Amino acid sequence: MASIRSLIRHRWSAKLYISAAMLVTLLLIAVGSTISISLAPAHISFSIEEASIGTYKEDSKHPDNVTNTHLNFILAANNTSRHTAVMYGSMSVEVWYGPAATAWVRTVVNAGGDGEWHMPGSSVNFTVSADYGYSPNNTANNDCRVVVESKVWFRNGLATTLPFTVSFSCWHVDFVYRPPNLYPIRCVV
Repeated sequence: MASIRSLIRHRWSAKLYISAAMLVTLLLIAVGSTISISLAPAHISFSIEEASIGTYKEDSKHPDNVTNTHLNFILAANNTSRHTAVMYGSMSVEVWYGPAATAWVRTVVNAGGDGEWHMPGSSVNFTVSADYGYSPNNTANNDCRVVVESKVWFRNGLATTLPFTVSFSCWHVDFVYRPPNLYPIRCVV
């Protein structure tokens, strides 16, 4: 036979009501944040601001008179987000050249060594130099393709993402003639 105590319905205490209200509030904040972040993602764009060829003599006393040549350019990263900060990690850069873009040189840029977060609406420039075996009579590198792969982190408020790998290409980079109306060159993802 059932006792009277088991038939009496238990009422929630004030502590349970408060705990339930806090749990529902936390759930609504999580859902709202997820929707907000997904509807307002980070917006970053890249461009090449300047490109040139630098030729450096090893040593005038060297018997072979060795010349080192570098393809130099300035890569600008623009954070056009309204709320999201971005931090850049190491970048792997390839410069493709030649008639069919079959030859390339590679370099690595340590872009995130300082661990600095770049605020929304800011831009930062990275100076890149790739070692290249260049002859002054060779004009095969006046229409190059620059391919960059970079690690990036995003931060919105206190929430920080895991690293993303972003790859993009910059077409028709002219290291030889450098017409002034050519720059900046917008890169595509």
